[in-house]
Amino acid sequence: MPWPLTATYRLQLHQDFGFEEAHEILPYLERLGISHVYTSPVLAARPGSTHGYDVVDPGHVNPEFGGDEGRRAFVEALEHHGLGHVLDIVPNHMGIGQANRYWEDVLAKGRQSPYAQWFDVDWSGGIREAADRPRAQVILPVLGDELETVLGRGELALVLEDGGSRLQYCDRSFPIAPESTANLPSSGLDAWSDGLEGHERLRQLIAQQHYRLAFWRRGAREINYRRFFDVADLAALRMERPEVFEAVHARVLEWVADGSVDGLRVDHIDGLRDPLAYLIRLREEVNSRLDLPRTTHHAPRTFPVFVEKILSPEEQLREDWPVDGTTGYDFLNDLEALFVDPEGFEKIRSQYLRFCRIPGHERGFASVAYGGKLKILRGSLRADVRRLARLLFPIARAALPDSRITRASIARALEKLLAYFPVYRTYVDGRPGPVHSDDRRWINRALERALEDPLVDRPLAELVARVLTKEAWDELPRRQRTRRLEFIQRFQQTTGPAAAKGVEDTALYQWVPLASLNEVGGDPGRSLGDAVQRLHRANCERAAKWPQALICTSTHDTKRSADVRARLDVLSEIPDQWLAAVRRWRRINRPLRGRAGRRIVPDPNTEYLLYQTLVGIWPVGK
Repeated sequence: MPWPLTATYRLQLHQDFGFEEAHEILPYLERLGISHVYTSPVLAARPGSTHGYDVVDPGHVNPEFGGDEGRRAFVEALEHHGLGHVLDIVPNHMGIGQANRYWEDVLAKGRQSPYAQWFDVDWSGGIREAADRPRAQVILPVLGDELETVLGRGELALVLEDGGSRLQYCDRSFPIAPESTANLPSSGLDAWSDGLEGHERLRQLIAQQHYRLAFWRRGAREINYRRFFDVADLAALRMERPEVFEAVHARVLEWVADGSVDGLRVDHIDGLRDPLAYLIRLREEVNSRLDLPRTTHHAPRTFPVFVEKILSPEEQLREDWPVDGTTGYDFLNDLEALFVDPEGFEKIRSQYLRFCRIPGHERGFASVAYGGKLKILRGSLRADVRRLARLLFPIARAALPDSRITRASIARALEKLLAYFPVYRTYVDGRPGPVHSDDRRWINRALERALEDPLVDRPLAELVARVLTKEAWDELPRRQRTRRLEFIQRFQQTTGPAAAKGVEDTALYQWVPLASLNEVGGDPGRSLGDAVQRLHRANCERAAKWPQALICTSTHDTKRSADVRARLDVLSEIPDQWLAAVRRWRRINRPLRGRAGRRIVPDPNTEYLLYQTLVGIWPVGK
């Protein structure tokens, strides 16, 4: 294994750039001084996947990359050039669909499937069968309209695939529960589904399944399985279950043992129910394969493990995590601030607000971020908030017996606290001992901000904070502790998606005075005056605590590449010229604007961002 790890180069593998194609650039990477090639996930993903984070079969190498044989040849080529291999792994979720046999089995057999506990499905939200018996169903928001309308248009059909019957809708198909196939014909399925009687037979068959096909617009409110953020095709795994961990990591740990993988990058660590427990297990499994001492603290430097952890500007990586550091967004944002002139930026910011005149923007980025998260929590993450409200309801009724508490009022209080949360998540768990001081600080800060809002239900908000900080925990009966821990962990799995979708994918495109500052984990509203001192302090801290941590200026997840950001940074040094150019372009392009109803398109904010984007990438095509 090449050591030390000094520089990584990431390769994004896909069906048009597999292991064989990757061979061709290894000589260049060797000359460049790279020590380790860092690849996107290599396990079998959904057919045609362009990124590989939608793994469907963790037991096999992706055949589109070249399969096992291709991977072995790639490893030999790496060794020939003196390069190591850091592999990206995805413990939080799997891609779903017909290619995922585990998910298919769950859809076919429901809670009786041996894989029913693999996926984070809320089985409590069942509907009634024809016999008035509760049937737990996975809700699949895949239809283009309401079920009755889809049936009436003849868009759902029964088809034969591989000798078995399936429900077909557009380019998707779904398995049939074995117990519902007794009356199905072995042929002539078209005639069986035709006409009013056929539609009724099909309707009854659909009602007997362990899943419910729903209008996609209902997904935000009704979906009952946890996803990667709000992506319905990526279903979250219950990685806290030993059998799930073993199945997902078996091949990867084989490669650790035989020396063909020299480091791991863990994707989306904040999505897991208990990140610390997962990392301890992962480190123990890695160390056992390499005959290294068992450890639950800082990792031996012989095998690096990195986590994709987005640290907010005031946040520190937990020192009890047995890892070598993060993937480097904290460094990226500290470095980026160094290249922006504070006075020039302030002039740009002031004029930007005059150009766009968006209500609320004058209060700064924090207000925009709050609004973005609130919009997401009431939109695509609404089902997650409803689930939290359902978990908190019995706790609130017992703690606040004199209050008129409803699940709706609880949901409103939760929305506010989630939207005001200052970091991606906290890490409160069921282990003995007090809540970590950082966790308590973030929870209390969210509460303070929420209580400043006159629309917040104060008793409910304060109750949530008490539950999250495990107040009077030891005095509670075991059953109540279990119930509260379930709520705590679900809450913590919701703050991250709210931040990612509400800030990264919403607010960072709504507040754009200088888009180079709008990066993952960044805060475009923070002061730039102490950027130099802040970078030095952070570097000293990284050197002392995380000397092997990755640092970066661009990744596959950054909003803009480092060279584009560098060009935009220069605008802060010539604010007058930039602002004059924007005024001129707006005047020239006035005839090209259109209308969508009463709205002018593009709106001023989008137009301003387009101008920055063109400056950042110009000249196009060279």
